Amino acid sequence: MTQHWIIHTKDGKNFANTSSKKLWGMNSKNTNVKCMLKRIKEGDQLWFLVTNKELNIKKQIIATATYTRHAERSVGPLIEIDTDIERGWAGGVSTMIELTWDIDLFYRDLYDLRECDGFIVPEVTQHIPRLYNADKQDPNLPNDFISIKRFLKPVDKLT
Repeated sequence: MTQHWIIHTKDGKNFANTSSKKLWGMNSKNTNVKCMLKRIKEGDQLWFLVTNKELNIKKQIIATATYTRHAERSVGPLIEIDTDIERGWAGGVSTMIELTWDIDLFYRDLYDLRECDGFIVPEVTQHIPRLYNADKQDPNLPNDFISIKRFLKPVDKLT
């Protein structure tokens, strides 16, 4: 059975900057990330959430995508990876020695939901990422995803 995960992207800028690569960076030191990485399975649905007090955006889902895999973002003499700066990520560690976002979460079938109304998730706390519970929350994201697939097409990236 497909599980639905809510992923926080702060203001969404870093997420949009790497959406063409179909990846999102996460910090493995976060307890909630550790829990998610143990439980998530290929085909699970990711829901990307933004908050921005300056723009008065409160817990709005801007995109959804299907999880494919995750990998450790490591540095070594034979492994070359993008720096945070090359990925267009602000606020991270830009050196190749230490990585703030040391896990890459890969996905496919990205749907841009920024123009859709009704994707405000009021009950979301700071304990993100976390598994979404359709029985206890509104909107019902699993049901909404059926309509999203019917009426929207996946995008290459968020612009």
